[in-house]
Amino acid sequence: MKNGERLLFLYNDLSAAITSFEKSLNIDLVNYDEFETDVLKNGQIQKFEYTIELLWKTLKKYFEVKRENIILYPKDAVKAFFAESAVDEETYLVLMDAMESRNLLSHTYKIEMFDLIYPQLKNYEKAIRYACAALKPHTL
Repeated sequence: MKNGERLLFLYNDLSAAITSFEKSLNIDLVNYDEFETDVLKNGQIQKFEYTIELLWKTLKKYFEVKRENIILYPKDAVKAFFAESAVDEETYLVLMDAMESRNLLSHTYKIEMFDLIYPQLKNYEKAIRYACAALKPHTL
């Protein structure tokens, strides 16, 4: 697969992941018991982790293909995207926080951490969606 095709493939996967993540966040948890709510919240967190990972990989491929720039770390990809004025400062800050939250969730699972991060998921989804929309013209 050529690099440009790979970028488009990643972009399409990212778009689908965002849609799935958003749908999971629209579930009304009041309709479920405590156990079911816990399972659904864990699923939402997993969708967040998957989606933010796809954003990073898509940004990495974008810089590789369109800018001939190899980026090694997720936060560096977000910084570079912001430096191109592709996203505004507010979105940039939310994305950086999302990257940090993903790292915290991936490396240490503590219920306190989960409870701190969970309320931010809707903000993260909006910022990821905004970044994806900014990427779209560059994937064609």
